[in-house]
Amino acid sequence: MSDVFASQDALIDWAMGSGLRIVVVIVAAILASLVVRRLIRVMVRPQMLGPTAALSGDRERLERREHTVETFLIRTASTFITFAAGMLVLAELGINIAPLIASAGIIGLAIGFGAQTLVKDAIAGVFLLLESHYDIGDRVKLSGVEGDVVGLSLRRTRLRSDDGAVHT
Repeated sequence: MSDVFASQDALIDWAMGSGLRIVVVIVAAILASLVVRRLIRVMVRPQMLGPTAALSGDRERLERREHTVETFLIRTASTFITFAAGMLVLAELGINIAPLIASAGIIGLAIGFGAQTLVKDAIAGVFLLLESHYDIGDRVKLSGVEGDVVGLSLRRTRLRSDDGAVHT
């Protein structure tokens, strides 16, 4: 009977220690995501829709550009926050994360060498976003398919054609 009480005490100790810290990490990650999302919106809007919008006369194009840049930055920040929170939770569960982080670096290097096309596509995607070739909401013709841009990432553009089909 004392074993049952000892295991219950251990469970309560874990819940008050590591369990509480895991909840704090998850809540902090959610709050950080919300704060970063808000900061990105506050920082991008004045840059995109500042005095130049009135001068250029193409406010709609600038709003589409703003949406594209916001979406990209928010996705990137969310990925980093989720990764960091995941590593902290694994550490609280008693898993040694040092080998995981070292492995991630080595695997990233191996993937970088093995997937040079992927890296080229990602770099081309960064320039596509920076140079604003087209944005979400623009009408474009790519690879013989004409439609509205509904999604844009570093490696993929999604178009919705006039018949409603989505092309990637």
